[in-house]
Amino acid sequence: MKILLDPVLTAEPAKCSTTIQFHEFVTRSLKTRPCLFFYWVVPTSVSDEEMAFYPQHPNVSYIRMPRARDRVRDYITMSPEFDEVLAFNGSHWDFDVLLTVRTGLVPLFRVIMNSPRTRKHFWQKEVWVIEDMPMMEFKTTVPTMIPAVHDRMTIEGHLAADRSWVCSYHEKPEIVRSARQFFAPSIVRELDAKLENVVTAQFEDYHVKAPDQFYKKGGGKPFGLAYIGRMEKANNIVDIHDLMVKTWITRGDRVKLVVCTVSKVVPVFDKELVDIRTPKREEFWKIVKEEMHAFIKMPNGGGFSLSLIEPIMLGTPVLTIRTPAYESLLGKDYPLFAEGPSQMPGLVKALYDDYAYFYEKFVAWQDGWFKPTYQKRMMEDLLFAKLDAAVDDYQQKMEDLRGEMLSLGENRIVQRLAELIGTAQGDKLIRTVFDGLRFMGETGEVDMLDRKTDPADRLERNITFSTPFHPYKLGLQLFHGFRDASVEVGHLEK
Repeated sequence: MKILLDPVLTAEPAKCSTTIQFHEFVTRSLKTRPCLFFYWVVPTSVSDEEMAFYPQHPNVSYIRMPRARDRVRDYITMSPEFDEVLAFNGSHWDFDVLLTVRTGLVPLFRVIMNSPRTRKHFWQKEVWVIEDMPMMEFKTTVPTMIPAVHDRMTIEGHLAADRSWVCSYHEKPEIVRSARQFFAPSIVRELDAKLENVVTAQFEDYHVKAPDQFYKKGGGKPFGLAYIGRMEKANNIVDIHDLMVKTWITRGDRVKLVVCTVSKVVPVFDKELVDIRTPKREEFWKIVKEEMHAFIKMPNGGGFSLSLIEPIMLGTPVLTIRTPAYESLLGKDYPLFAEGPSQMPGLVKALYDDYAYFYEKFVAWQDGWFKPTYQKRMMEDLLFAKLDAAVDDYQQKMEDLRGEMLSLGENRIVQRLAELIGTAQGDKLIRTVFDGLRFMGETGEVDMLDRKTDPADRLERNITFSTPFHPYKLGLQLFHGFRDASVEVGHLEK
């Protein structure tokens, strides 16, 4: 089985939450599935040094192509380079599943990756969506150009996908609520059944600070107050910076201000007062545990993010504003909610004045709500477990639907390819489907099909006359005992 990976890069790969999700899926899969192969789209802007973060494994092939650096532009852009990879007769025609985060483009993706000749069997290839950033009106941190159009675009993407996983618990109800404005109840029910809530991180150890790590007024260690996140206006970084600076003005060196970010440009925070850092994950964890007493979040909307959840898991409380999104992530009884921006300075002061008292409330909440809630979510809703199950389900589906594809096993071309692949014909070793088709052309067994293996052919030939090659692969796998052999396109073996 082969999966085409289409993430959107939002920062340096090792710091990009979406890339980390794909990395985790691939590395987990490679430990247990030797016959699972990946094509991974990577922007040409990624340097050789940054490529070292990606899994280096013979079952993974990286497809370098230009991609927009702006994540919003990348979400809505279908490039000629990706079209070539995706097409049913393109450069990587033999993938079985597309895993993407670009929800709104899924209907277009499905049309391109399928042929008019496979219209009745379009289910032979699947599309899976990880919904990291719904481009919809309710998502105030994401720009939308035409609200109703964007909502329908995103909803249509989920409807066109085979599987959709939503990474924030408050977002599925909002997506379904929006769908009710535009679609019939039966379609809304279909959407509701398809969308699955997931968490994208798994941790087993929950930490709390020892009493000697508490901030103590008049003690030797300053109060570590931090902001963790991207340099985006939607995160209210201007207000956070003002709050941090006012805290420093009233307390001076008794406060240490820290920013940890993946953003390369930090336009707001005063570097004379604030310690700006772009740490790797392990270094970040050390900073959270040893230097931070609290961190601030004030997003417009927001959702599940490691920059929120990991510090809490490591024992550092967040000071934040009550919103539906954060209630879904922290529960309605989180003890350090402010009811609005005007209460944030008072919340900071309260923690500064009596850290031990409020930290005790935080520990009680962590034990009583956070641990059991996320243990349950990670058991039932972990993205990587759902991806793993989806791989099994796809393979089982192909077996279950063999009866609808009997003609593939009896196809003359498939039968001849079954005889050729893995054999030496003269001085030629036939390894791939295209090797076989080209040999058949040389021997006069076909008079047109071999010409369609030319990379230039697909853009010159009418789509209705172009041949989908993936069914040949399925016929060889389901009826002649072949399996994918490597990341070389069309390479099969028994």
